Amino acid sequence: MTTVAIIGGGLGGLAAGCILQRAGARCTVYERRDRVGGVASTLLGPQHTLDAGLSWLQGADGAGASRGLFDALGVSSAGLLRPESLLVRLLDAETGRRLDVTADLTRFETDLAALAPEDGPALAAFLEGARAFA
Repeated sequence: MTTVAIIGGGLGGLAAGCILQRAGARCTVYERRDRVGGVASTLLGPQHTLDAGLSWLQGADGAGASRGLFDALGVSSAGLLRPESLLVRLLDAETGRRLDVTADLTRFETDLAALAPEDGPALAAFLEGARAFA
């Protein structure tokens, strides 16, 4: 039996381990941190939880790194990935209020203005800059 050492417990390392084990190899994944996941991580704050790295995994157009890996592993990605238009979902655990940041800047502007109407002028300036990149 072939023995393989995999350096890094990110999406690539974990997928490599799965594929190599299916092919009959014995694999050990070495990760320097106390968790696996690479850029896909969860940051825990005192009042908020932030899921990081999902835009890299899925990509802005829905064709990110995870699609091919799910296919190669024979795993359905249905229900695992966020809707393609959703970039970030912010949730205030205390109040239950939610803000979805999407690629649709008009929707984002409407949602953010409803959440914080007092920030209208600053929001308009921010979105003017954002639209320059759209």
